[in-house]
Amino acid sequence: MWLLFSLLSASAFAVVNILDSIIVQRYEKHPLVIMWLFGVLRLLMLLPFPFFVDLRTDYAWMLMGSGLILGAALVLYLYVLDHMDASVTQSAWAIESVILSLLGFAFLAESWSGWQTTGALLILTAVFALSYWHRHVSIARTVGLLLLLGAVTAAAEFGVKVALSRDTAYPVVLFWFLFGTGSASVILPLFRRDARARLRRTISSAPPAFFAFLGCSIGMSFLGFAAAVKAFQVGMLSLATIASNIQPFLVIFFAWILAQTKATQLPKELLSPQSVIVKLACFALAFTGLALLVTNT
Repeated sequence: MWLLFSLLSASAFAVVNILDSIIVQRYEKHPLVIMWLFGVLRLLMLLPFPFFVDLRTDYAWMLMGSGLILGAALVLYLYVLDHMDASVTQSAWAIESVILSLLGFAFLAESWSGWQTTGALLILTAVFALSYWHRHVSIARTVGLLLLLGAVTAAAEFGVKVALSRDTAYPVVLFWFLFGTGSASVILPLFRRDARARLRRTISSAPPAFFAFLGCSIGMSFLGFAAAVKAFQVGMLSLATIASNIQPFLVIFFAWILAQTKATQLPKELLSPQSVIVKLACFALAFTGLALLVTNT
């Protein structure tokens, strides 16, 4: 069952990645502006929860803290997405899988073996190779940004797994986690004067297509989060993250489909034959590493 939810989450977030890449390439690059709009939409989607779910839990503050960390990761993600191909950005989630597996071993009594160590090394090798062939920024900076993004996101999702492992109800975990993310997304940008001014300009002048993309992105991200949290609930942390790492392949596939349809709205994605071969080879190496992460010996 965890596999089904992991695959659903990967598909949803692959679509989100495509939509977000289009947003930052065609409409709005300022990460704090996008973050604020995402936050408002996310909080609006949470409004019905108190009417149907008993939200009382001892882990509310921890889950909100995890959501705040994810809010910081969102800013970093949007920055990375503006400087790298959409599929290359997905390498951060492979790094996240390594970190989550280590955290599961250290704190949740999950297993770690020599095969898993080999898998972690393969993933890091794939990320370095991908960064070398697609240098939108320096190699060191590319790898560093992907490592940082993977680490921050892993810290946020680990809090979710801890709450679930202590029998916190699934809807309660989802609400407080996304409430923390949405609150951070709405509040933090308002402390920047330039962000407030740009936000007013964007709201008043952006075309309807911009808000349509935002709405679709937040809807798909809600589905992705819901499926990911459910996968964490029913599966081991390392198991629940491996299947989600088919996401790079999905991003390339969706981007290729859009290119074939001659769509005017396309993500930042280099799709030359050499680029696709390199990406697929690197992602295959990373996926082999991910498979080893869940191998017990």
